[in-house]
This record gives sequence, structure tokens and C-alpha cells, in this order.
Amino acid sequence: MPPAAGARAATGGTYDVAVIGGGVIGLAAAYELARQGAQVVVLERERPGTGASTAAAGMLAPGHEAGTDPVLYELGIRSCRLWPEFARAVEDAAGRTTGYTGRGIAVVATGDDEAASLRERAGREGAGRRLHWIAPDALPPYLAGFRHIRGALLFEEGGHVDPVATVRALAAAFSASGTLWTGTEVVGFRHETAAGGRRLVAVQTPHGEVRAHTFVLAGGVFNASLAAHLGIRLPVVPVKGQILAVEPPPGLHPFLRGQVPVFGGGVYLVPRLDGRLLIGATEEPAAGYDRSVTLGAITHLALAAQELAPDLKDARWLEARSGLRPGTPDRRPLLGLLPGYTNVVVAAGHYRNGILLAPLTGRIVADLCQGREPEVDLTPLDPGRFGTPVDAGSVHSLP
Repeated sequence: MPPAAGARAATGGTYDVAVIGGGVIGLAAAYELARQGAQVVVLERERPGTGASTAAAGMLAPGHEAGTDPVLYELGIRSCRLWPEFARAVEDAAGRTTGYTGRGIAVVATGDDEAASLRERAGREGAGRRLHWIAPDALPPYLAGFRHIRGALLFEEGGHVDPVATVRALAAAFSASGTLWTGTEVVGFRHETAAGGRRLVAVQTPHGEVRAHTFVLAGGVFNASLAAHLGIRLPVVPVKGQILAVEPPPGLHPFLRGQVPVFGGGVYLVPRLDGRLLIGATEEPAAGYDRSVTLGAITHLALAAQELAPDLKDARWLEARSGLRPGTPDRRPLLGLLPGYTNVVVAAGHYRNGILLAPLTGRIVADLCQGREPEVDLTPLDPGRFGTPVDAGSVHSLP
């Protein structure tokens, strides 16, 4: 019987797949693999739901987040379409909610030039991407509390989830058939030379050595360190993000009921099913691994949100959080085999889209681990696309 979440490993073991990292990406991959019958262990250094998800808004916004990148858009829209069934399956298996709501995403225009640009985009892309322009005199009731907006672009394919609830639901769903070790940090690797490259044999933890046929690097911002100790450079860097939560005043209750997140004025507002309203988010690549909440960042977000929805001046403060997103130079994730290794799969660098891309990433990782051709072309996501020097040696220990 697998241990309950929160247990520590007393000994090692041997598995089909060992996943390093118990965030949304690692757990989505582990859940899909276990669902397909593999024996899987997840090694999580802390507890699920304590990493990047704590400061994530949980938006499913493929049309907006991708910008002009067709690769990110294709990944995002594929994964967004998987979310309804993915959420149902995880919730049924876990007996707890993900907070999934799929009513779309709105981008509001706060000036005439922006309105013209969004309206032009709707005309150019509307038919193929299921988005349409809403004129100022036809705005839906959930935008009644917003002021000085010149219309809105509605992306019908989108929504949001509760990130922490989602990660915890995934942990519970996976634990029904897999092994989840929390408080278990990987401190070393053992590998050997094999035909076609090197093969990882085992990872070392304070609780014992864990052996597996295949390994998955899904450690979020720590993936660069993990790969470096395997002799490979993965350009995954932390990008700090801060977010705050408030209890909105009555004037914004229609927004809560509408359950459609809004981008505008340099911020986003996300209505949660529990009655909270999230305001985010900063992007601070120079902050490194610092996760402190700063007055300047939170003040900036609060003032920008009030410009968009003036009634927020009367909102009741709840909390502010900070997290680290795993970024890459081109903002695309790294998905595929670790260069130089025959049995190490990389699932890294999802940046702002870890929640959105979790269902699709889980399927891709499962395909790679099982020796199947993934459903999408991984060439533009190749972990080796930035260059990957390889060091010699058979064992690397982590500090």
C-alpha cells in the first residue's frame, strides 16, 4: 500500500519510472503514467502545493499567454481542451476539487488605440481561435464594476483553476496507485555508459537509493541544478512573481459570479469560486531565488487594479504571496530526452503556463517514458536546443 502524502521514505526501491519533483508538472506526468499501469514514485523535496503553485493565478489562457508564438499557442490550446476531462478524472480519483471553471478569458481595452488593436485581432483571428470583440455598449454584467474600458476581447477557450487545490488533488489521485515521497530531496545520481549514450541507474536520497527504468526531471526552478549534476546545461532560471488576494466589495460581486478572469491595465484579476479575487502579477527575473513579498510590488499591483476597477479601494485585504516560475530564454518549455542520456526525460521551463500545460505535458511525458511517439512535434521544445555540454563521470553528488 503506498504511503500517504506527507510520509517519508524509509528505504529506496525499484520502479518503472521515478519522477523528481512533485509540483503540477511532475504530478500530472506521474498521474498519467500510473493511470496507464506503470509503477511510479514521485520524489518531492517539500510538499505538493508549496512551490510555484502557491503564487499562481491558475489561468487557462492559451490565446493571450502565447502572444505571437504559434508553438506556445498550439501547445496551450491543445492542453486547454484537455482540461475539462482532466479535471473531472482527477477530482473523481481524488475526491476533492481542482476549482476548474471554463467560461473564457477577457482582455479589456483601457484606451482607444488598444481597443482598435484588439478589435482588429478579433477580425483577423476570430473564426479560427474562437475569440470575439465586445463593444463598450454590449459589455456583459460581470464587467459592470470596471471603468473607462473601451471594449473587451473574449477568448471563449479558456478558464481557470485553483492551483494549490489542483496540485493537492493530483497528489491524492496519484497516491491511490503510486508512491509519493515528500520531504525527500535528491542528493546524488548513479549512471553508467550504455549504447547510444549514458543511462541513469539510480538517484540517491537521504532515505535510500531509488532505482528506475526511466527518470523524469520535473523539479521546476531546480531542474537546472539537477541537470548540471548530470553534466548537462539546462537554461531554466527562476522568475519571481508576486500576487495578492482580496475580498471584493459588493460592486464587484457580479465579477465573482461571472467567473471570467480579466487582463487589462498591466494586471489581471481572477475571481475565485471561494469568493476571493486575485490580483497579479509581477515578473522579476533579477530577483533570483528570493521569494520575499515586497511593498513596492504589491502597491503597484493594487494601484493598477484600482485603476481598472475603482471599487477595489474598498476591498478587504487577505494575503500576498510570492513564487518562482521556471523560465527559459524563449519562454517555451523543455520537453524531451535529456541530451546524452537514454532514459532521462525532461519536463521543465513551463514558466507562466505550468497549470495550463499540465494535462498535455503529462501525456507527452507518459509517451516518452513508454517509448511511444508523442502526439505533438517536440522539435521546437528540444531540451538540447540551447547547447548542452556533457561532463565525464559516473556519479555526481548534489551539494
